Amino acid sequence: MTDEKKEQKPPQGAVPCKVCFETIDGEYARLMIKLRHEELTKKEFFIAIIKGFLEDEPNLREFIKAYRKSKGYAQWKEEVLDSEIEDGKVEMQKFGLDENEIDDLYDIFDLEDQEGGL
Repeated sequence: MTDEKKEQKPPQGAVPCKVCFETIDGEYARLMIKLRHEELTKKEFFIAIIKGFLEDEPNLREFIKAYRKSKGYAQWKEEVLDSEIEDGKVEMQKFGLDENEIDDLYDIFDLEDQEGGL
């Protein structure tokens, strides 16, 4: 197993959760063929998509916007979401924090809580 394929351990205290949904067998078969072609497991694929979604990855964000538009969602809601995402980025830059630093802060809070400091 290569280094890229090694499974990452969840952060200490994280509770594993399963995400399940139903689809028709033809779509499932197409998914499996595409995943095999891309040399991805289902788990890797869905974790990557969820991570991209949570981190507002621009290409995925555009895909979601197009999907929502095709479903008839109001355009003003997209503008509000875009504005909120941009405001969040500005706030992060203001404090000079990146994702790793925020994770470190949560780890510090967890340690203090475990030690009875909070």
